[in-house]
Amino acid sequence: MFECDTVDEFIEYYISQQATFLELEFNDDKLYTSLIKILKKNKNNYYEYYDLLAMCYFYGKGVSLDYKEALTYFKKSVKMGSSVGKRYLGHMYESGLGVELDRKSTRLNSSHRCIS
Repeated sequence: MFECDTVDEFIEYYISQQATFLELEFNDDKLYTSLIKILKKNKNNYYEYYDLLAMCYFYGKGVSLDYKEALTYFKKSVKMGSSVGKRYLGHMYESGLGVELDRKSTRLNSSHRCIS
């Protein structure tokens, strides 16, 4: 587990080290709220920003757990080429998280079934 002291450190480490969202942790949970604000303002053209924002909603970090909101941001990241977003979308369709259960979309969206 890599503990981050700032939002910039969290984003930089996530992108540069290709860490998974769950490998990172803030020393202060209030920083997740700051992360959400920064990601919503500065999405730019980086799918990683959409992935991070989606995962905050998916895991309820800094916001209430909201699968529909997570789905929205994962779809945006997938359109930009995110393999992480693709795996999460497949998992969400397969499990019926924020969507109706859809086995056909699962086969199209997921090449890996390893989301915890």
